[in-house]
Amino acid sequence: MGAKTFEGGDNHEDATNALSTKSNAVGGKPRGANMLEDGDGEFGTDDDDDGDGQDSSLAVVNPEDGSKPKKRKRSKKKKSNKKKPGDGAQQQTSPPRVPLSQLFPDGKYPVGQMVKVPAVNLRRTTDEELRYLSRGTITNDEALSDYRKAAEVHRQVRHWVHETVHPGQSLTELAVGIEDGVRALLGHQGLEPGDSLKGGMGFPTGLALNNCAAHYTPNPGQKDIILKKEDVMKVDFGVHVNGWIVDSAFTVTFDPVYDNLLAAVKDATNTVSSLTFTKCAGVDARVGEIGGYIQEAMESYEVEINGKVHPVKAIRNITGHDILPYRIHGGKQVPFIKSKDQTKMEEGEVFAIETFGTTGKGYMMDGPGVYGYSKDPDARNMHLPLASARALLKTINQNFGTIPFCRRYLDRLGLEKYLLGMNSLISHGIVHMYPPLVDIPGSYTAQFEHSTLINTLSSSSHQSERETDTDRIFLDAWEEILGERLPVLISRIGMSGGNTGSAGQRQQQTGPRASRFAEGPFDESEYDNDSGSDDESDSDSSGSTPTPAPETTRAKKQDGENGEPKESQEPLYLFVVLHLLLLLACLIYLVINFGLRLGYNV
Repeated sequence: MGAKTFEGGDNHEDATNALSTKSNAVGGKPRGANMLEDGDGEFGTDDDDDGDGQDSSLAVVNPEDGSKPKKRKRSKKKKSNKKKPGDGAQQQTSPPRVPLSQLFPDGKYPVGQMVKVPAVNLRRTTDEELRYLSRGTITNDEALSDYRKAAEVHRQVRHWVHETVHPGQSLTELAVGIEDGVRALLGHQGLEPGDSLKGGMGFPTGLALNNCAAHYTPNPGQKDIILKKEDVMKVDFGVHVNGWIVDSAFTVTFDPVYDNLLAAVKDATNTVSSLTFTKCAGVDARVGEIGGYIQEAMESYEVEINGKVHPVKAIRNITGHDILPYRIHGGKQVPFIKSKDQTKMEEGEVFAIETFGTTGKGYMMDGPGVYGYSKDPDARNMHLPLASARALLKTINQNFGTIPFCRRYLDRLGLEKYLLGMNSLISHGIVHMYPPLVDIPGSYTAQFEHSTLINTLSSSSHQSERETDTDRIFLDAWEEILGERLPVLISRIGMSGGNTGSAGQRQQQTGPRASRFAEGPFDESEYDNDSGSDDESDSDSSGSTPTPAPETTRAKKQDGENGEPKESQEPLYLFVVLHLLLLLACLIYLVINFGLRLGYNV
């Protein structure tokens, strides 16, 4: 740090000597001498707190001749071209290890898909609204930001899984890689008490193979399983931030023979949660009707395996569910078959929209082994006779709360010889145990899942959506008149109409790649089974893409004002042309009829 000095090194000594002579002669300090000193009476010490590293422009009065002081101009600093450590956009590594706090320093995370649902209830205050106001939801900005952060972590980790999973990989290696990626991106390793409650895994990573539909994870003491080319693996894991859990799953295969199985389950999931079918999931939607839509879409498929044709069945005794803070399973269920359940989806609720399809009987049974555990949120406080059970319960409360966990997580915390205490907690009803869920041997199961926030949107900010919905309604009415479905394309949403056909048309689809979706935090395109083929990849990764139709190619070549391709409105054009032809036919009929009445020979 520079000290305050005069202009020139010699002037400092002369002025100091002159002032000292005057002071000795008269007994006081000459006029202007205080301006040469610092606050402590010292001349130009190093205790300056300017912080600019430059000479000060202090005015000095010469006591001898009384001349006016001279001011020294500050030299302008040169701006450094060096970038600060935080400047510049960072990219995620593979495997993902860069925390999201560095990728999104402003705390704003990508927004998920938002679906406009028209309001049909005209009551001023309904019972659902009262429950909504009383229970508190994630509609506030802070909680919604936490939820979007968890969704972005899930998206990046599952994208890494699609890129790296391969036959010959052990399930333990894959599970540990997923969980390490989630913890690294959140910045919470979960080794200290309470750290896992701030952010971490929403439940143990599920890696179920073939006839095992759900609830399997590699645990200590089990034989490690190696992934094979003919396996059908369900990857199901959750991410939570401050208790807000994102639950999402997809299925990975390496043999194209299972493509129709994956297409059936994906079609059923998208029927409920995608933007194409907004009438299914939303405020006041009844879960029994949603189950009917799922069953209709899924059971319209069949798959041929080893020369035998198997109809795809919806699993009857597994359901989707709502998600509560720190609780992966709430009180509401979404079945996969049509039922008389009149339970409604309400505003502010979060649902895990998941579907399971199988080539077996469609009824799951408990398999051997243990998937994981979770503490009962309604468990009573009671005295436990075993000291090991009391110590284990304390560890569970400090690290997991009511979030599910597995033995691999307890071993990671350094716990030993806890099985006796765990059995005591289970027998007292404090902790629940989850076994694997399996179908008959030789069958194959698939799963796809999204997390969906049921919420209403303001009409002022979604006028374009309202116009698109109107076009969609008119197109549906015209399709009913013709008795067939037209290949509808709503380019604004960025979705193809590959799955909008009838049941017979859906059976002709060859796999899950029949439709592609726009990139987003809850992007369905990432659920494509890209790991086992080289002809396709995710929308944000390198690789070849399907060749578009000539009409689509011409539409994309016409750039708009912002440089984006103009949208194709061919179905709307067809709709207008058909109406014009109908109007022309009516006019011709009226002219002929009028002419005949007047007696003219037309």
